[in-house]
Amino acid sequence: CTGISLQARVADVLDQHLEGLSVDKLAEAVNLDEIEIVRVLRALTLMGCFKEGSTHARGVFANNRVSLILKSSNNTGYYTRLHSQGVSNAARVFYDTMIDLQDHVRLTMHPGYLASRSGYEG
Repeated sequence: CTGISLQARVADVLDQHLEGLSVDKLAEAVNLDEIEIVRVLRALTLMGCFKEGSTHARGVFANNRVSLILKSSNNTGYYTRLHSQGVSNAARVFYDTMIDLQDHVRLTMHPGYLASRSGYEG
């Protein structure tokens, strides 16, 4: 989610609208699908990045102190982008790694494999 908001420069767009921006206008401004951008922003809002509701109407998002880090003019945003890319790469291969590990354990625990490792020939 962080990577998407960084690439789309959501914080930069919202910085132009201090009162907040509706999802449809924001989606148009960042050239993303409205349903997908609202999912991303709500996930980030739950983590304390961006704000929706309370002082803003539902479906209207604005920056907060945390989301200002994601602005392209903020050097900390570059570190955040590098970190989010690393996490995304790790998450992408995590399932495959788990499957490979299960296969490895299953093969190494096979009685034939264990016997061959202990020098037994039968």
